[in-house]
Amino acid sequence: MILFFYGANSFAARAKLGQLKEQYLAKAGNDFGLDQLDGERAKLQDLIQQLQAVPFLASSRLIIIENLGKNKTVAEDILGRLDDLPDSTIVVFYDPEVDKRSKYFKMLSKLPQAAEFKPLAPPALMRWVEDQASTLSANIDRAAAQELINRCGDDQWRLLGEITKLAMHDPKITKQHVGALVEASEEQNVFNFLDSVMAGDLRSSLGGLGRLQAIGHNEMYILTMILWQLRQVLLAKFSGTTNSGDLAKKAGLSPYAAGKAIALARKIDVERLKDLYTMAVDCELDIKTGKAKPEELLEGLVIRLCQTP
Repeated sequence: MILFFYGANSFAARAKLGQLKEQYLAKAGNDFGLDQLDGERAKLQDLIQQLQAVPFLASSRLIIIENLGKNKTVAEDILGRLDDLPDSTIVVFYDPEVDKRSKYFKMLSKLPQAAEFKPLAPPALMRWVEDQASTLSANIDRAAAQELINRCGDDQWRLLGEITKLAMHDPKITKQHVGALVEASEEQNVFNFLDSVMAGDLRSSLGGLGRLQAIGHNEMYILTMILWQLRQVLLAKFSGTTNSGDLAKKAGLSPYAAGKAIALARKIDVERLKDLYTMAVDCELDIKTGKAKPEELLEGLVIRLCQTP
């Protein structure tokens, strides 16, 4: 049997892999037939030997191969050898990132046991947060759960860690607890910064810039993040959709990032958005050509962005 797992939601994919390993160990009674391989660094002959080997001191084998798609030559060569697998062997190929144009992906994605692990859409993410709190014998109200998602985004690894911390602090988790104990993610800091810029709030915008600088990011990095976020807002503006799921699919974003981009796009007209992007690109050129100190150029950009009608 051959299974193929791929997609950006590593939390869900790892949970599924863990479940498969637990089921195998429960059935086999030992781990003699369990192997996990780094496909990105694997050599063709070594991989063939592993796949074609019959079980030793075990009645079956479970082989998990990660990131084989990044090892393009080996990945394509191994496809023709999959018919030679022993009937007692189960192989799982797991690629968090994979080129969907590759022969490797096109072949494996057609398998009946292929599964894509996508980031959770906002409603599902909200339910997941509430369920995780309940699993920890805690209760998180809807406002607190939304604030937690606002600060962490759709990173389920971080969300679980923060929920665990909050539950230990107080089993009745409130928005105030989240505000006091959970730092906003880098992405959320940039979204908040852009929100204040688009609202023309110079004081908040300069404060947001200062916070990004205070946590150690240089001006070029901050500007790159601003440009990236503005691109997402432009995509949302011209996509013709107000559905985060549709935009996520079209633009290759997570549903969370797509929802944020749509929310920002609603607050600004097309011409002003174009002006903001053009000014940011001009600032990038000025920094790279040494027109002035990067911190002065970036601060000047923020002032101009806020003052643009």
